[in-house]
Amino acid sequence: MPNATHSNQVLVSDLVKHPRNGSTELFLVRHGRTLANVNHLLVGATDYPLDDLGERQAHQVARRFQTIPVDSVLTSPLQRAKTTAERIGAVTRRTPEIVPGLTEINFGAVEGLTIQQVVSQFPDLRPHLGDFENLELAWPGGDSRRGFAERIMATFLGIIDRFENQRVAVVCHGGVIGAFCAQVGVGPTDNAIRWAVSNCSITHLSVTPDHTRLELWNDVTHLDEGQAEIVASSPTLLDD
Repeated sequence: MPNATHSNQVLVSDLVKHPRNGSTELFLVRHGRTLANVNHLLVGATDYPLDDLGERQAHQVARRFQTIPVDSVLTSPLQRAKTTAERIGAVTRRTPEIVPGLTEINFGAVEGLTIQQVVSQFPDLRPHLGDFENLELAWPGGDSRRGFAERIMATFLGIIDRFENQRVAVVCHGGVIGAFCAQVGVGPTDNAIRWAVSNCSITHLSVTPDHTRLELWNDVTHLDEGQAEIVASSPTLLDD
């Protein structure tokens, strides 16, 4: 498996360390494409299925796991992630386990809107959309960035603690992967890139008692040419 190669990339961070004497390897997989991705809609908690291309991507990333042995497969309960995880589970012979904390952010009243519609209908949000450091942004009727980030960190810390000395495939969402990597302190230093992971990409982290190391970032070499474009609806907190 190739190493992470993105320029200006933080490969090792001591912000998150393994709570025990062992280690945990995490293979973070964003689910396959959905029509919401194609139409650039802000979709987080809404339960969109994979589209036809997303189904093909799910099969392709599953085949990648023929060469990546894992002990467990975990998944967000949303069907776009769950379906992708089931394809990986069929190859690895691991039954996917649903982890509710891996659910994408809830955009509340702006779920299903484009960024242009959000700016038009909720002009007060406009100044904050591009400010990644503003954790106080709360989506009307939905999650706040801070609350979402805290949930994601708590969920992954639980996974790391529970799966000591194991290799785990975690199938979830673009926002989930971005939120975790941002708090761990690994990945591209450009936040816009850090949040922009491709459908059915693999990001590989090794968590040890000393540090977390980024082994692979947003890898899509298993996808057919032309299927690896980043399809996301938000330039700030990407919908999954």
